[in-house]
Amino acid sequence: MGKRILFISCGKRNGNTWQAAQVVARSAGNSGAETMLIEAGRLEGIGRGCIGCMKCQKSAEFGCVLGDEVAELIMEMPKYDMIVFCVPVYFFSFNTQAKGVIDRLMGMVKYDGEKFSSPLEGKRFALLVTSGGNESDSGVKALRMSYRYLVDYFSGKHCGELYFADCDAQDGGLKNDIDMPSQARQFGKLLAEQIG
Repeated sequence: MGKRILFISCGKRNGNTWQAAQVVARSAGNSGAETMLIEAGRLEGIGRGCIGCMKCQKSAEFGCVLGDEVAELIMEMPKYDMIVFCVPVYFFSFNTQAKGVIDRLMGMVKYDGEKFSSPLEGKRFALLVTSGGNESDSGVKALRMSYRYLVDYFSGKHCGELYFADCDAQDGGLKNDIDMPSQARQFGKLLAEQIG
């Protein structure tokens, strides 16, 4: 069985999150995983998010009825052994791009009042976070809590987190952090090793 890891980068192109996600994904690939790195901000429909139509719950099939690239992405998720959300903290929470993906996961859930089912049930998840502040002032604690609720909802397994604090938000300054590549490579290797 192969090792397949999906990295969903929700930061801006060449920003801190994107830079770190590339290093982590490359390291996981070098450690034997087949990786896919998606830049969520470039997906058609990313700003729309879930519109609450509930058509996904009225259908026997899993998926989002909006039919855009975000809907295609969530349909691909069950094919991967692990999903890694690579997110910046924007104003104390997930940014719009991350929420645009996460909210659409409603289409990957069926609940009939008694029984929950999802092709993402039991999935492995991990988190890569960047923020301009630190643990006490950036909102990363709230973001972590939301992420953990998501993992728990899918009866998933949390496989690790890498957090870069005090990033220069203006010019992707994380690339100048001499410790970033080493930490990111170690994290990528750790993720690949957690898949049997």
